[in-house]
Amino acid sequence: MLSKYFIFLRVFLFSAAVASVRVCKEGNERETHPVLCRMVDKLIEDPESLSLDIYDWAKRHNALLDIDQEASLLIERHLRGTSGGTPVVMAHGMGDSCFNDGMKRVTEHISTLLGGSYSTCIPTGDNQQEDTTNGYFLNMDASVQVFAKKVRSDPALADGFHAMGFSQGNNVIRGYIAKYNDPPVKTFISVNGVNAGEGAVPYCRPSIRHNLSFPSMCDLLMEQASRAAYTSYAQEHSFQANYWRDPRKSAWKE
Repeated sequence: MLSKYFIFLRVFLFSAAVASVRVCKEGNERETHPVLCRMVDKLIEDPESLSLDIYDWAKRHNALLDIDQEASLLIERHLRGTSGGTPVVMAHGMGDSCFNDGMKRVTEHISTLLGGSYSTCIPTGDNQQEDTTNGYFLNMDASVQVFAKKVRSDPALADGFHAMGFSQGNNVIRGYIAKYNDPPVKTFISVNGVNAGEGAVPYCRPSIRHNLSFPSMCDLLMEQASRAAYTSYAQEHSFQANYWRDPRKSAWKE
């Protein structure tokens, strides 16, 4: 009985600190989302290990942003014509984090390009671990809400800012503009955005059988690349399910 109490307490504290995380119900939810449900279990049981898995997967697939010559030229081209003096806010992509060294270097580089203008990356978690896992398991609406709260708490952004989104981070900024936009976004720069949704999963291919003891990030993404993305549980607990736009009519047609 005491062990059940501590498990409940751990789930409650984790949910309060990060998101409204609910373990899958036995039966239909676990049958429909075997990988997502196992990932949510791991998120509650060992969030540090899951965060490292996500980071390693993103690093192997070159999904972590950093400054090299190509990235520098790309950012400089996008910022051309942007007025100096106005702060710049960034939102990172899937698997990345504002606390990663690469995003820190990108933030510093943008400030330098704009003559020392205030530049900041707004995370959806309070540390690298939370920011990384929230990129998968904090849904889009909740992510936008966290983003807006952090923007409003920064006095340097009170008069408005330029916003630059990278990959999935564009959805957060688009959501902020549509729902809040106070302080206002003066210029929105979308880099590799998924603003019209996503209908494919780069780098991944379907598995014949999932290893539910150790499911991979590709297993998770491929599970969401289906009608399963449109269930209430997936929409509540998967950021990627929120912008999955299945090109097959059979996936959404009743």
